Amino acid sequence: MPSDRNHQPAHHRILLRAFQSPFDNYSAEQSLARRNLGDNVGNLLFSHSVYRLLSAGSATVQVDRFRTADPGWVNDSFDAVVLPLANAFRQHFIRSSRT
Repeated sequence: MPSDRNHQPAHHRILLRAFQSPFDNYSAEQSLARRNLGDNVGNLLFSHSVYRLLSAGSATVQVDRFRTADPGWVNDSFDAVVLPLANAFRQHFIRSSRT
């Protein structure tokens, strides 16, 4: 089967639930004052890794900085919303989600 040389990969628009983009540059004092780390540096590392993974292709990734957004705007502006939940599969989380 001949390849289609005119085929362009789909361009996806992704909204990422995170405190900051990996390209934001804050001092330690600014990060602490703005709570850019979440509850720990692991959250920041995980969200940065997810950002890099998602943006490796033709996707555009926008960080929401944990601001509340209008659902209609999100539906109109993005193809996907990604919630990087690093610790969502712990036993404690499973037990608390059943109550």
